[in-house]
Amino acid sequence: MSRRPARLAWLLGLVVSFADAASLTLDRPSVPPGQPLGFDAAGFAPGEPLTLYLDDQALAPAYAADGHGALRARANTPTAARAGLHRLTLRGATARASAALRLDAPWPQFGFDAAHTRHALYETRLRAARLGELTLHWRKTFRCGGQLYTSPAVRDGLLYVGCSAAGRRAYGLSALNEASGTTHWSRTGDGFGLSSPALAGDLVISGSREDGRLSAFDARSGAPRWSLQTEGFVIASPTVADGRVFVGSKDARVYALDVASGALLWRADTGGAITASAALAGGTLFVGVHDGSLYAFAADDGHLRWRAPTGGALQSPPLAGGDAVFVESNDGLLYAFAQADGTPRWAVPVGTRAPEGDQLATSAAYADGVLYLGSRDQRVRALDAVDGRLRWSTDLGAPVLASPALANGLVFVATVDGRLQVLDAADGQVRLDRPVGDGWPIQHSVVVANGRVYLGASDNTLYAFGLPEDAPPGAP
Repeated sequence: MSRRPARLAWLLGLVVSFADAASLTLDRPSVPPGQPLGFDAAGFAPGEPLTLYLDDQALAPAYAADGHGALRARANTPTAARAGLHRLTLRGATARASAALRLDAPWPQFGFDAAHTRHALYETRLRAARLGELTLHWRKTFRCGGQLYTSPAVRDGLLYVGCSAAGRRAYGLSALNEASGTTHWSRTGDGFGLSSPALAGDLVISGSREDGRLSAFDARSGAPRWSLQTEGFVIASPTVADGRVFVGSKDARVYALDVASGALLWRADTGGAITASAALAGGTLFVGVHDGSLYAFAADDGHLRWRAPTGGALQSPPLAGGDAVFVESNDGLLYAFAQADGTPRWAVPVGTRAPEGDQLATSAAYADGVLYLGSRDQRVRALDAVDGRLRWSTDLGAPVLASPALANGLVFVATVDGRLQVLDAADGQVRLDRPVGDGWPIQHSVVVANGRVYLGASDNTLYAFGLPEDAPPGAP
C-alpha cells in the first residue's frame, strides 16, 4: 500500500473513532428560552474548532476543544425560539454529538412563583407588536358539571387544571397536552377542583375540598405518590419552593411538607379558616386568614414571626415584592406590610369587596416596584408599591375577577363579560381587546406560558390563545 492511501485510511479511522466517541451532556434537560445552559463535551480532536447548533441554528460563540478533546462551556439559548423539544448539536470537523433539549417557559404554580408575583419572567415571545396575531389554538370543555375555579400549571409540554362541581364525583384533576389540549391523563372523584395544582420535581400537587387531603401525583402518569390528611377542606392552592410544599386548610392550620416524601415538617395554628394560597419570600411564609389577619411564619420551623390585622376577612392570596408583602382584604382595601416585622406601610381602596365565602377573590401582580390589580368596579389599577400611589387606572367596562398576568411589559387581564384584554404596563393603554368564546364570564387567573395565554370560563371551557406558527393542526 502506498504511503498516501495509508495516511488517508489513518485519517478516516481517526474521524470514525472521534465520531463514535464524541458525547454531549447538558447540565439540565430543560431551560427557558433566552437563558444560559451549561454543557460538557468529550471525544473530539484536541484543539478542534466547534460550533453549537440548536436544530439548524448556529449559536454564538465559537468553541474549541481542549488538549484532551473535551469542552466545558455555557451557551445562551435563543430568546425567540419556540417552546418544545429541540436538538442541540456540537459539530466539529472530525465529530459531532447531540442531546435533546426542551425549551420551556413554565407557569409552575398558582401566582407563577412562591412569592405570587404573577410575573412570567421567562415568557419572551408574547410582545406588544405581535398581540394582533393571537389566535385560538384550542378549547377544552370539561364535563364536571360545575365551573373552572383553578388556574392551570404549565411545564414540560403539559398543562394541569382542576374542575369542580357540587357532587364529589364531578371534581377532577387533568393533565392536558399544552399545544393541542388533548387529555394526557385525568382523575375524577377525588375532590380536586378548587385548589390550583402546583408542580414540584416530577410531582403535581393539589388539595381536596371533599376530604381535606393534600395529595401528590406523578406528573406524567397521574399515579398517586403521597397524601396528607388535614381536618378541614383544602381549598387553598399549595405553594412550593426549595423542596417543600406549604398549604393552608379550613381547619385554621397551615402545613409544611417535604415535597419528595410528603412527610409533615411542621404545622401551625391560626385564628380562622384558610382558603387562599400562602406566599413565600426571604424565609418567611405569609398566610391570609379569614379572621382578618395576615400571619408570618418562619418557613423552616413554623414559629410565628408576626401577625398584622386588617379590616376584613382575607380571602385573596398575599403577594411578596421588594421588602413588603401585600394583601387585599374583604374591607375593600389593599394593605402593605413590611416583610421583616409586619409594620403597616399603607392601605388604599381598590374597589374590590368580595362577598363573604366568595372563592373568586382576585389578587395583584407585581413587577419592578409596581402592583397591578383588577377589581369589581371594572378598573385595572397600577399602584406604586412603596407608597400605594395610583400610577394609572383603566376602565375595562366590566368587573375583573380574574387575577392578571404580567409578561414583557404587558398586563394580561380577563373580564366577566368574557373578554381578553391586554394593557401596556407603563400607562394602562389597551393594546388588545377581543372576545373569548361565547362570552361566558372568565373567573380564574390568567396564565401566560410558552407563548400562549390560558383562560378558563364559567361554562367549564379552557381556552388557549397563541401565535400562528405554534397553532396545532386543525386549530379553530
